[in-house]
Amino acid sequence: MTKIAVIDLGSNTFHLLIAQLGADHQLTPIYRKRVFARLARGGIGLISPTSFREGLAALREFKEALDAHQVAQVKVVGTEMLRLAPNGADFVREVFEQTGLKVEIISGLREAEYIYLGVKQLFPKSSYLVMDIGGGSVEFILVKDGQQTWMVSLPIGIAVLYFRFHLSDPISASELTALQDFLSEKTTGLAEAIEEHPIEELIGASGVFETFFDVLEVPSDMAIEASKVHEKLELLIQTSLEERQQIDTIPKTRKKMIIVASVLLKFVLQLTSVKRIRYSPNSLKEGLLYSIIQDTKL
Repeated sequence: MTKIAVIDLGSNTFHLLIAQLGADHQLTPIYRKRVFARLARGGIGLISPTSFREGLAALREFKEALDAHQVAQVKVVGTEMLRLAPNGADFVREVFEQTGLKVEIISGLREAEYIYLGVKQLFPKSSYLVMDIGGGSVEFILVKDGQQTWMVSLPIGIAVLYFRFHLSDPISASELTALQDFLSEKTTGLAEAIEEHPIEELIGASGVFETFFDVLEVPSDMAIEASKVHEKLELLIQTSLEERQQIDTIPKTRKKMIIVASVLLKFVLQLTSVKRIRYSPNSLKEGLLYSIIQDTKL
């Protein structure tokens, strides 16, 4: 059977997903690998020498896995960090020279389209707002009866917010105010879209939401009432890094940026007045897989 793969080069995390394509065109994931390459460890800007080196090492590891599984076709995409970094093109060129992998740097709207394609495989007929929190950007997709009606990619990813606003430990009141003002300015289009097409359910489609559900101690396949999230987020926002080091449900790689992620989620919940939150394990990489099937005759 044919094996296909996708690689998502995010601002903080690199993902590899290999799937087997059955005769009925059904995809069965057979291998997943996640590496926190942290291209944006110094902020959304120049890729640091350490990040450059570790990113290349991750892709060499991915290439070994692709070869071991005898993958017939692979699609590699880069997102916000590679869209903006002055040395992003250098990284892409070095990836090809060392692994033979061709990286396509996609636009924010194209990224949102792939996210929608991935999420709708799990939620095919519902109406909801998809939110995918990345390091450099956040994608929002409004869906009505399974069809997307509006989408946007905004430069408000958690690496952007962390390096610009989270300068104190714990985050200060003035930093919180500045962060919330920034979010208000950047999300006017979202506010208008929600006013025109109100929804009651938010679907979080990223590893950040997986962490939120772990912190809230809610099974990832269940919905959680938005009203129950506010208090927990408010308590989390007040913690210091030392206090978060003791919270086992927050991965080490997310302990610093979980605060700005919490402020962002709390802001969006208030802006949209959604009643429930669900987690989607499907996101960009799953959408990429389905796009390969749509675009080829595999």
